[in-house]
Amino acid sequence: METNHIYVNGQEDRIELALAEADHFSEYQDLSVRDARRVRLLTEELLGMVRGLTGAYTAMFWIEGEKKKCYLHLQAKTEMSNEKRAELIAASTSGKNAAAKGLGGHLRNLIEVGLQSFDDVAKLNSQSGETVAMYSFGMEPTATTFTPGSWTLSRFRENLPAPGERKDTDAVWDQLEKSVLANLADDVSVGIRDKKVDIIVEKKFK
Repeated sequence: METNHIYVNGQEDRIELALAEADHFSEYQDLSVRDARRVRLLTEELLGMVRGLTGAYTAMFWIEGEKKKCYLHLQAKTEMSNEKRAELIAASTSGKNAAAKGLGGHLRNLIEVGLQSFDDVAKLNSQSGETVAMYSFGMEPTATTFTPGSWTLSRFRENLPAPGERKDTDAVWDQLEKSVLANLADDVSVGIRDKKVDIIVEKKFK
């Protein structure tokens, strides 16, 4: 099954339509009350993450799958000026991006900076910009562009040093434990190309 594609732009009425579509998917697939609640929570987290992007954005949201597994899709296109992107790069490099807190906040920051270019992200990593650098653990080792699936939550978990091994990653583990998205989703993938962002949240049901 594939739901209707819902246009979202951060406005409440569009968010409500997307949430209604998530509920429709759960009802159509006859999911349990518990699983239906999880689909809705994941939808809220996904939309909330992109909602915090700096600058205007437009996106399409939909869900596809069946009773055993589903994928929540969000394809977003941002409309940021070069000046705004430069500000984002500067904020991330200086570590003053106070909005980038928690998994959702850090992913938003990765997306915003990644929209500048892969080279800029690599530059930030080499400069030890914590907000972006820690997410290099989830990047495809051979990636040269942010193509769909370039960053995945599963690969991030696998490559992240164990708690206590590196002081700068202990807080990341704490964020993962508190993140609704990290705890409910089986995987999350992020890809960026030009001004387009592809985010896919995978959820399996028992």
